[in-house]
Amino acid sequence: MGREAEPSGHRPAPAVVFLDVTLSLLHGGRLPVGIIRVEQDIARRLLARRDVALRLVVFDRRLRAYRAATPAEKAMLGDILAGAFTRLVPETAETDPAGTDGHALRALRLGLATVRELANGLRRLLGRLARTPPNVIAAQAEAFVRRRLPPSAGGAVSHALRAGLRNVLIAGLRAAHLILVGGAGVGRVGRHLAARLTRCPLPAADAQAPLSPDLPPDAVLVIAGNPWDWLDFDHLDRMVRERGLKVISVVYDVIAVDLPWATPGTPDIYHRFFVEMGHLAHAIVTISAYTAERYRAVIATPNDLSPRLSSCLLPVGLAEELVPLAVPALEGQRFVLYVSTIEARKNHRLLIDLWERLRQELPPGTLPALVFVGQWGWGTADDRNRLERNWRLRPHLRVLSRVGDAELAWLYRSAMFTVFPSHAEGFGLGAAESLAFGTPCIISTCPALVEATEGLMPALDPLDFPAWHAMVSRLVTDPAALEALRRAAGRFRPVPRDAFADHLAEIALAAVA
Repeated sequence: MGREAEPSGHRPAPAVVFLDVTLSLLHGGRLPVGIIRVEQDIARRLLARRDVALRLVVFDRRLRAYRAATPAEKAMLGDILAGAFTRLVPETAETDPAGTDGHALRALRLGLATVRELANGLRRLLGRLARTPPNVIAAQAEAFVRRRLPPSAGGAVSHALRAGLRNVLIAGLRAAHLILVGGAGVGRVGRHLAARLTRCPLPAADAQAPLSPDLPPDAVLVIAGNPWDWLDFDHLDRMVRERGLKVISVVYDVIAVDLPWATPGTPDIYHRFFVEMGHLAHAIVTISAYTAERYRAVIATPNDLSPRLSSCLLPVGLAEELVPLAVPALEGQRFVLYVSTIEARKNHRLLIDLWERLRQELPPGTLPALVFVGQWGWGTADDRNRLERNWRLRPHLRVLSRVGDAELAWLYRSAMFTVFPSHAEGFGLGAAESLAFGTPCIISTCPALVEATEGLMPALDPLDFPAWHAMVSRLVTDPAALEALRRAAGRFRPVPRDAFADHLAEIALAAVA
């Protein structure tokens, strides 16, 4: 998959650094976006450094511990880093969800969107169960039974009902816990069900997990993913206290605490991760000065934490040597671009309403197409319904859900300008990428976006529809105004591609020393 560096000639031996690649392997061969792309870029850079001997580890939910990546996992990650999964996957219906297909198909898509919302809710519920330790499950089941069948009811029948209900509840919840956390098969789940229902002791597998054998004492571990969905913090705490593990954690934002409505999970999931890392991490690296400031304000100070906290801006994720590849459906067209996952906090709704207003106001042929590039996320059923049903807006709005790096480079370079009306960001990578290609952008007043664009671009309140209407109308109809903004974009100086990974590497090397 790549080298795992060995001492050579006259050079000092490279420092061994462990990198958690759980997220990249879970993501598999799909197009990398957001945090996944950052994790992969860090892996690519650390593998190339001569002073770092990179070792890849995965958090195994079955073992509840870290283990070394297997040869097959290393081979898969090698394919990912070599760019095997960065090309556009051809699409039909998803390319234009408000296309010219029949009402039946649009109704089916709306139904699927609703099902997707319900599935996300179920996933969050099951995720909470997966993070609940077995002893807590038993205590919750006991409390439930006592509320429904209080001991004061008395009698042998009542006692038998309480015991039976308690055992059934614990058995079912633990079986679900085993499947969710450990990927347990039918045989193992069956044994646990039988053990609980017959009041036999549970197997020792539910005992405290052993310390990760593939992480030696005083190891340095870089966690650049979003591990709140799988990481066992009790295990990590033992590794830090008993093995001297030094954790370097990347924090991308604290939006879940600042804006609880803006994330799909319950805020306590993310809050625990932020606080635990404040206690356990040797160092925390944020992706912007604004995120570092918010971490101190809403996590560190209220919880009396003093972590080693530093920040480094993310580099533009697209390779400089990348050859742009045109998107045929947009060749020869004027269009405005928004690159972002389609979810509530990204504020796509403002743009949908704005384009509908401009469609009614501007002369025919004046309004450029609005292009959303990103996967459909959570909390978007209403937005998707509005796109499906507004047939008048269809010629003016496109959604590209699966775009490769080469196509994305072409889109950035060919757009009239880009828009980023997000309510909250940890950095604003898309806006920085736009400026790196010389394309101006309109951003919201979110401080992270202002930081990412070096204060060069107009920033508007994400709730101020009239201001966005005036600015977009001007840029669409006044070439001189657009050209002036393009000249301002030319003053942008992007962060070097390896800067963030090198910042992490320097902290890791200091920790090893």
